[in-house]
Amino acid sequence: MAILEKLQAQIAAFSEFQKNKGRVVAELLAQREDELLERQMDQLASGQDSEGRNLTPSYSEDLKPGGYFKTSSAAQRYADWKKSIATPAFYQQFPRNTDTPNLYVNGRFWSELGVTISENIIEFHGDTAYAEGIINKYGLEKFGLNETFWRMVVEDGLADELADYLRSQLKTI
Repeated sequence: MAILEKLQAQIAAFSEFQKNKGRVVAELLAQREDELLERQMDQLASGQDSEGRNLTPSYSEDLKPGGYFKTSSAAQRYADWKKSIATPAFYQQFPRNTDTPNLYVNGRFWSELGVTISENIIEFHGDTAYAEGIINKYGLEKFGLNETFWRMVVEDGLADELADYLRSQLKTI
């Protein structure tokens, strides 16, 4: 194959990749479901939402009639208790305001969290009514990886896998 023909074939392969990049990325991410869930849990443990802001409502804001706690002092006691229970060491890298929820008590919610991956969306969801109730309370839009935790996924090999896939497509010509 002449150089010009090979170059044209590579351009065509790259164009084909461009058309199918959503599918390719979804396939690569589907192989990393456990990692995506782990990063979501890391982010929640740090009290951050999908935009990198503190999860809300904070304990002190989560008061009845619409909230969980009967009194401000009950919310404070709960926040103090949550501060005293141990979360896995990794989460200490991303300290959170003690008034900010981290959605961790005994790991139940996290063990009932799932992820759905398609070409157009990555959605974290509850696999049980209990987990769905927590997601509904905080709002589905608050779940999903923010820039810091997406960067971890990308740097942990996703970028390399994507580059390897593209290289393999261009080499087949």
